[in-house]
Amino acid sequence: MNMMSPKMNQIAVSLRADLARAFDIVTPVVEKLKSYPILENILIKGDGKTLFVMATDLDIEVCVALPAQAPFLSSITVPAKAMKAHLKSGKTAEYVTITPQNGNVAAVALDSLNVSMATRSADEFPMLKRDFAKAARFTMSGAVLHDALDSVMGAISTEETRYYLNGVYIHVVDGKLVMATTDGHRLYKRVLDLPEGAEKMPGIILPRKSVATLHRLTKGKQCPAEVSLEITELSGRFSFDNVTVTTKMIEGTFPDYERVTPKHNDKIATLDAAAAIVGINQVKPTTKDGAKAVKLTLGNNHCTLECRSADDSSASTTIPVKFVENWFEIGFNCGYLLDMLTEAGGTVKVEFNDSGSPTVFTGQRNGWKGVLMPMRV
Repeated sequence: MNMMSPKMNQIAVSLRADLARAFDIVTPVVEKLKSYPILENILIKGDGKTLFVMATDLDIEVCVALPAQAPFLSSITVPAKAMKAHLKSGKTAEYVTITPQNGNVAAVALDSLNVSMATRSADEFPMLKRDFAKAARFTMSGAVLHDALDSVMGAISTEETRYYLNGVYIHVVDGKLVMATTDGHRLYKRVLDLPEGAEKMPGIILPRKSVATLHRLTKGKQCPAEVSLEITELSGRFSFDNVTVTTKMIEGTFPDYERVTPKHNDKIATLDAAAAIVGINQVKPTTKDGAKAVKLTLGNNHCTLECRSADDSSASTTIPVKFVENWFEIGFNCGYLLDMLTEAGGTVKVEFNDSGSPTVFTGQRNGWKGVLMPMRV
């Protein structure tokens, strides 16, 4: 790559597009904490041929490595949002140069755009502890990792008191890699083939923000062919292309979700997820908010969906189902049921016991299962 040579006092000369993409990747991690203002900054560090761009919130750290002319071990921190905005506004520039000035100031040049930017010492920038000497090491397809996280992250709890539910539980069971999440109302579970090298991986709870970060960075066209994982009980490192995500794990005990997963539900219905979603959305406005119940009445190969409001207004519609049992009624939270059907997708098998017991959903996603608690209607 042709690159202008840096002057001795410059931190780096980089392609603007590369640096802008790096900031797009790392800035969502940035937190605004008055008690720790350095966390609003991005660390830019060079080793001669490579520029490392890094952000952290003390629990997760994201680093992007990109080609650049950067003097050995030169480093600086810059305000994340301001630098990202300048990289965007100077999009006609091919290169960007960063040069320290007297005091905590850096000069940023993008062609005719010249910015004087307040900085903080790189010595203030916190680094996550790294000890992966005894880590389980294995690789996964980027597409498989993305789809697996996508299929379970919807049931991650946001309740801070039960912090051990604030992530994805990943562990090895009977020679399979299993991911599970629950918020106490619903449970999502995904079973995957066990990657070579993951046999001795400890059970971990990958935090919600780390899940969202990995999901974002493996989505669509940017999805890497392969992701390298290094996992210990307390931390994990995910590496792909020129990106490294390092994260702490949630310390706690995930509940024994198999105890609440029904094994013998004997009332079986089969329905089309898309048709059911349309039907629920048609009747849901009657509840005025999406948190109310929808009643399902099944029998004679059809299902009536009904919502009622406090003033006795009601709406109902009917969708086809395959159901050969006697008439059966059950209620669910509208929002949770919609999410469950969306995650399952395609032709969905629904297994009931009675109107007060957990219901099991399976769909087109191989190895995926959902469990949903009913509501009284």
